[in-house]
Amino acid sequence: MDKTTRRTSRLSAVLSKPRGKALPFSRSPFESGPGSVVSDPDDVPEELEPGELRVKAPKSVPWADLLLELAMTTAFSSLTDGTPLTSVEDALSYVCYFMFVWWIWIAQVAYNVRFRQADALHKIWVFAQLIVFSALAAFTRDFDITNGIAANPDAALTDALFTQAGTEDQNGLVASHFRSDHLPLLNARGLSMTMAYSRVLLLLQYSVVFYHARHLSRSSLVVHMAPLLFSAVCYFATFLMLGDKGADTGTDIAPSRAVEIVKLVLWYLPIAVEIISHFAALSVSGFVRYSREAIEERAASVFLIILGAGLDRITSGFQDIVGNAGMGSTGLPCFISAAVIFIGIYALYSEESASEAAEHDGKIGDGRLLAWSFSQFFVLAALIVALQGIATSLSFSNISAALKVGNDAIHPVYEWMDSHPGVNVTATDFNPSAVLFSGLGMPFGDFVNDMNKFTTQGMQLNDSSIVPTGQLFEEMYLYSNILDIFDAQPEENSLLYAKLDVFLHAEIGNATELNLANFEDLYSGIIKDRASAGLWFYAASGSVILAMALTSLIIRLPRDKWEWRIIFSRLIIGSGVCLLTLLDIGASKPVFDSEGNFTDSKIWSVIGSKHMLLVIMAIAMAVLHLTEILITYAADRPYDPFDDIRSLNGPERQSPRSMVEFDHKGMDTEAAPLASYHDSSPDDLESTKLYDPYHGRKTSETTLYSETNDDINR
Repeated sequence: MDKTTRRTSRLSAVLSKPRGKALPFSRSPFESGPGSVVSDPDDVPEELEPGELRVKAPKSVPWADLLLELAMTTAFSSLTDGTPLTSVEDALSYVCYFMFVWWIWIAQVAYNVRFRQADALHKIWVFAQLIVFSALAAFTRDFDITNGIAANPDAALTDALFTQAGTEDQNGLVASHFRSDHLPLLNARGLSMTMAYSRVLLLLQYSVVFYHARHLSRSSLVVHMAPLLFSAVCYFATFLMLGDKGADTGTDIAPSRAVEIVKLVLWYLPIAVEIISHFAALSVSGFVRYSREAIEERAASVFLIILGAGLDRITSGFQDIVGNAGMGSTGLPCFISAAVIFIGIYALYSEESASEAAEHDGKIGDGRLLAWSFSQFFVLAALIVALQGIATSLSFSNISAALKVGNDAIHPVYEWMDSHPGVNVTATDFNPSAVLFSGLGMPFGDFVNDMNKFTTQGMQLNDSSIVPTGQLFEEMYLYSNILDIFDAQPEENSLLYAKLDVFLHAEIGNATELNLANFEDLYSGIIKDRASAGLWFYAASGSVILAMALTSLIIRLPRDKWEWRIIFSRLIIGSGVCLLTLLDIGASKPVFDSEGNFTDSKIWSVIGSKHMLLVIMAIAMAVLHLTEILITYAADRPYDPFDDIRSLNGPERQSPRSMVEFDHKGMDTEAAPLASYHDSSPDDLESTKLYDPYHGRKTSETTLYSETNDDINR
C-alpha cells in the first residue's frame, strides 16, 4: 500500500469517527413514530393508557433542581428575616406569602418531571426561574396580608403618644405614615408583577411543548396553558389596579378597602384555577403521566431544606446564651425538647412516602399522586410556622430569664432603700447585685449613682415621689437594655413602642406617667410581644402531625387494623396538641395583676415562669412515637383480620400474612384467618417472603398445612 492510499485510509477513519453532538437549542419531549398517542382502547400498549402521550424520559439535572429549591428557600427565608413571627397575624401572613413561593416551585416541578429535556432552552429557563425567586425575596419586608383590610384601632393613640414623648412632630408623623402606607403598596405591586412574570415564563415553556406536539393530540396542554394565561392576566391586572398615585407628592396613596379585597381575590383565585387544571388535564386526550419517583424526590428535598432552614433559625438563637445572662444550664430541658420535636417531625415524614405506597399497592394513579403532592403544602406551611415557633420560644425563654436576672439584681437595692429612707446606697453592700449587673453587661456603679441622685433630689425638693418614680424608671430602663441585648425591642411605630418611648422620656417625679400601673402595663406588653408565639405554637405543631396523617391517607389507605391505629394515633395526638391552644383563654387580659402575679390565662405561666411550652410539645411527640412503636410491635404478633377494613378495601388490599388458602370438609377454597409470625419447626411450617404492611420490608410468613376445627374456630 503506497503512502497516498494509507493517507486516504486514515482520513476516512477520522471522518467516520463519531463526534460529540452540539447541545440542541430545543429538543422535543415526545417520542416520534406510531404509538406516540393511544386513541383506541382496544389497542393500548402495556405502558400507556387511552389518550396518553408517550414522552421521552425527562433528563435528570440534579444541580438545576437543587438550585430551584435553594432559590425557593431563600425567598421564604427572606420573608422570615423581614417579618418576624410574633403574632397570629404574622403567622397568617407568612403562610399566605409562602403559598406564592410554593406554587411557583411545585408548578415548575410538575412541568419538569414530564417535559424537561437536555437542551439549551431549558438552561435558559433555569436562569429565568432564579430571577423570579430573587424578585420574590425583594418584596417580603413587613408583608401583611391584612394590610388595608383590618383597621388599626391603636393608630391614633400611637401618634398621640409619639407626639407626647417628643419623638415625632406633626410633619414627622406624616412622613412616617407615608412610608408605612407606601412600603406595603410597593410590596404588593412587586409581588403581583413577579407572579405575572412567573406565569408567563411557565406559559412559554408549555408553548414550546405545544409546538413540539403539533402532530399529536394537544388538548391536555391547552388545559394547562389556558389557566396560566388567566393567571398572568389576573396578576397584571392587580399590578395596574393598585397603581402608585401620589408617590411623587407624598400624599396618602393607600388603596381603598374594596381594592385590597379584590387584590386578594386576584392573587389566590388563579392558584386555585391552576390546581384544578392539573387534575382536569388528566381526563382529556394528550395527557402525560407524572413521575412518582421525581415528584417524591423533589418533595423530600424541599422538606429537608426547609427543616434545615428552621434548624438554622433555632440554633442561631444559641449565640444569645453565650456571654449573656440568659437561661444558662437551666435551659437544658428547653433545648432537649426542641431537639426531640425536630427529630420527631423528621421521623414522621420519613415513615410515609409515595414509594412505600407504590411498593405495596403497585401503580399509583396520577390523580392521587397529584393530590398527595399538592397536599404537601399543608405539611410544609405548618412545619415552617412550627419551626419558627420553636425558635421564637427559645429566644423568649432567654429574654424571660434575663429579665428575671435584672429583677433579682434591682429589688434588693430597692428594698434596702425603702427601709432606709434618705440614706445613700453603697455599691459594696450589694456585691451579688453587682455580679448580676455585670452578667447583663451593665455598670452597677452607674445604677447606684442614679439611686443616690434620686434620694438627694427628693430630700432637697421635699418630694416623696422622686425616689419611687426613679426606681420604676431605672427598672424599665434596665429591661429596655436587656431587649437591646437580645434584639427584641418592640416593632417601631407600634403602640407598645410608643408607650415605652413615653415612659423612658418622662421626667423623674412625674407620677402621672411613672406609676406602677403603667409599669405593669408595659411589662405585660413586653411579655405578650415576645412570647406571643405560644398563642399559635400548639396549633401549628398539631397541624404538622394532622397534615402528615392526612397526606398518608391520600397516598394510601391503611390495609389492616394496625395501620389504621397508627393513623388514628396521629389524628388523636395531633388534635390534642391543637387543643392545647385552649391555654390561651384570657390571653387578651394583662399578663400580671396588681400584685405582679400571672392572671387567669395559663399560657403566660407555661411560657414565662415555667418554660414548659416546648417541653409539653416534646412529651406529646415522644408519646406519639412510642405509641407507633408499640403498635408496630403488636402488629408482628398473631391477630385476626380486620373485617371492616376488608369490606372497605377489598380482599386484594389485605395483608397476605393474615390470609391462608384452605379446603376444609368440602368447603370452597377461600381466605381464612390464621395466626402468623409464631415460631414452629420447619417440618410443620412453610416460609414465604412477604411484605410487612407497615414498614414495607420483607418478612417471613408461616402457614400451617393442617388445620383442625378448633384451630379454625379460634
